[in-house]
Amino acid sequence: MVELDDTLLWSIGLVETQTLAPKCRAEGLSLLTSFAMLMVRRQLPSYMEHGLSEFPKGGKRNEKQRQPINGTKKRPHRGSNGCHLSDVYGACCNRHSALPKESPQDSRAGKSGDKDMHVEGSSQHTDVPRHKKMISHCFSLSHTSPLPAASFESHLSKLQADSSFLLSEEFEALRDVGRNQSQSAARLPANRSKNRYNNILPYDSTRVRLSSLESDPCSDYINANYIPGNNFRWEYIATQGPLPGTKDEFWRMVWEQNVHSVVMVTQCVERGMVKCDRYWPSDGEPLCYGDVVVQLLSEKVLPEWTIRDFKISCESQLRYPRMLRQFHYTIWPDHGVPETTHSLVQFVRTVRDDINRTTSPGVTVVHCSAGVGRTGTFIVLDRVLQQLDRKSIVDIHGCVLDLRLHRSYMVQTECQYTYIHQCVRDVLRARKLSCERDNPLFPIYNSFV
Repeated sequence: MVELDDTLLWSIGLVETQTLAPKCRAEGLSLLTSFAMLMVRRQLPSYMEHGLSEFPKGGKRNEKQRQPINGTKKRPHRGSNGCHLSDVYGACCNRHSALPKESPQDSRAGKSGDKDMHVEGSSQHTDVPRHKKMISHCFSLSHTSPLPAASFESHLSKLQADSSFLLSEEFEALRDVGRNQSQSAARLPANRSKNRYNNILPYDSTRVRLSSLESDPCSDYINANYIPGNNFRWEYIATQGPLPGTKDEFWRMVWEQNVHSVVMVTQCVERGMVKCDRYWPSDGEPLCYGDVVVQLLSEKVLPEWTIRDFKISCESQLRYPRMLRQFHYTIWPDHGVPETTHSLVQFVRTVRDDINRTTSPGVTVVHCSAGVGRTGTFIVLDRVLQQLDRKSIVDIHGCVLDLRLHRSYMVQTECQYTYIHQCVRDVLRARKLSCERDNPLFPIYNSFV
């Protein structure tokens, strides 16, 4: 059970805390649930004033009930009218926002095979009732963002207590972040065939726009979004694995956006299913992808990833070729995460070191199959490791929230979200061990361990 901090709750102006907090302790409620109950008391009249007649009625929770370590089963805590308190809190936070309507394309998603629905792993994101507009503010009490690096491991221990109950709740609160944004360009009839999965579509506000071709008014579309980074605003482009019919658009994007690094975190074929079409030449012969000429210069195959160097040029500017490096991580399974944290951390470090050595690195393109799960995990880990190196802080939750405001489903599963935490924990442990070994007293201390 998480200890309820009365002083902290008082500091945000919840005047009922003194009377409610002891009851929450007595009933063994989590910090999130306690805060939600407080918000229900304060926000119910305000919520009613903004045009919604009642809170959504409770039903079965989408997430599975969890079993705490002590073996006693957790009770779902409900409000007086039967609704879940997390639903109530999500509604209160978003009472000023209009609820988005489900489009006909959404209702048809998932009915025509692999193209219609993509979920990495078993802990999948599914479309949820539109009233569940839960955002990260509901964890403002249980999650200090960003965290000092020295406090991260103790914070993670709290999140992982009771079968990772708080970690699961924290991830669940990110479910609908950004999902009310329009995706009209992706839903145009001329662009539907350019989407690998019908439920993974780019937001209009952050989508990458290609230069339009005269013969095709929809030729500016590609399933890709700009993603902010730590160094400049649009540091990454998150995109899907190219389809046979979108390879030309992929290379046109690379050329127009002045891309020098491409990160690929999927295999072309996994478990007998095509996840990404091969979009580069297999030998040294130049290949044309639309107006972009691509030539493979070298290929270095390592046990866990492959590095390929290309020379690319535009037919109208053959005198001014560019160099592009592709980092292809080859041991990430479609379902689940890599077996160890060390492998992906080293890969992320390798990519970042190479980018930092480049004089004008430009935008980095990152893709997997759908361009959300493994792609989001890579980008978040890259950003968080930079935070650690530069400021000794950690903000995983804030990074995921930021990504999801720019592209849906980024860091798609709870398993991936947990894996990022484990990577950071292991990096901090390795750093601590390295500091201890550098200490002149370490050999003496180590002999007593």
